[in-house]
Amino acid sequence: VAGFLLAGQFRAGAETPAPGWLIWALAGTLAGLTGLAGRGRVMALPIPLDLAARRKLYAPAVLALFVGMAFPADWLRSDYRLNQGIADAKFKQWDNALAAWDGVSPGSPSYPLARYFSGNVLLEAARPEEALASYQKLESAWPDFALVHYQRGLAYAALGRWDEALAAHERHAVLNPLLARNFERLAAAAKAVGNLARAKEAAYAAIALEPNEPAHYLNLADLYAREKNPGEARKLRARAGSLKRPKARKTPRDG
Repeated sequence: VAGFLLAGQFRAGAETPAPGWLIWALAGTLAGLTGLAGRGRVMALPIPLDLAARRKLYAPAVLALFVGMAFPADWLRSDYRLNQGIADAKFKQWDNALAAWDGVSPGSPSYPLARYFSGNVLLEAARPEEALASYQKLESAWPDFALVHYQRGLAYAALGRWDEALAAHERHAVLNPLLARNFERLAAAAKAVGNLARAKEAAYAAIALEPNEPAHYLNLADLYAREKNPGEARKLRARAGSLKRPKARKTPRDG
């Protein structure tokens, strides 16, 4: 049993998942069979059945385990494909990565991340409609994953669908109100649809989260200029000029 558990902590390659989660089930079965054989000592939670009844249950239980392994086996293949796609993406083999992620089975634990990574690659390849299709599959499986709404907002903006971009960034703000760049994008979408009041609220939210980012002050200055308030716009531009530009921020993209 100890050997089984130890083996479960290792993997064959960088893109191959360690099978530790499956090894636990196999170790439990082995422990039970060891007890029936009368060898060794087994520590387990008691089953409220006598020994004769337990012996009758072992055969169907083992059969059920192997039948049930069809789903974990498929999940393991999906996990492998997810990791293979990540490895391909690191070497910029985008078509291979997309093909690997398309092979991840719906319903497997790896499926949401496969859709997210696919959408990100498609969006960066200037294929926003295909990216949206991938994000929408993810949204159906994992509706409260905040970053998918941020990415959807970027895709809608790339298509000039500003109302939908605004709604996507608003949804992200509900799920995660701590991402300044989402409020930055929200302000841009609100400005594009003519809602300057909401755009200013979002710009102020971005400043509150990142008070040393000059771009936020410049965005807000532009909104005041559009409202024909040049005095406030000048103050904000002066404030932006007094700040040192921080290091380039990474986009919320993984893999």
